[in-house]
Amino acid sequence: MIGYAEWAVIAGQTPSAAQWNVIGDNQDLFEAEFDARWDEWHALSDGATVVVNLNSGYNKFFKVTIAGTRVISFTNIPTVFPQVILIEVTQGGAGGYTLTFPAGSDTEYHEALILSSTAGHIDLIGVVISANAQYRVVHVGRDLY
Repeated sequence: MIGYAEWAVIAGQTPSAAQWNVIGDNQDLFEAEFDARWDEWHALSDGATVVVNLNSGYNKFFKVTIAGTRVISFTNIPTVFPQVILIEVTQGGAGGYTLTFPAGSDTEYHEALILSSTAGHIDLIGVVISANAQYRVVHVGRDLY
């Protein structure tokens, strides 16, 4: 990230001492916030459609407990590619539910993902998002508990 002071120097300006101090403080705050949010799991809301907001800060780790057959939807798709996210899916209720990704998603062997069928078990799903909203979906871990 480039701050005002760095940009001012590049642009041939000399920032004042106050500007340097503010930028330094802001940079420290930015780094603390970035570090604090980077490796958190962001909880998704369960529903007929599970919405993954790709502009949820710096977070690339999502988790959801599904209580029925669900469809994944992505919003706020970034313009810088590729993006890689990880979704932790836990079988809720009686288990045995399925998860469908957006049309045109590439999956292993071009087949639907087969999730764990036991309630409480977890699947880890990696998604690589490429230009034109292409999703490459890979089963990273299955039947974890």
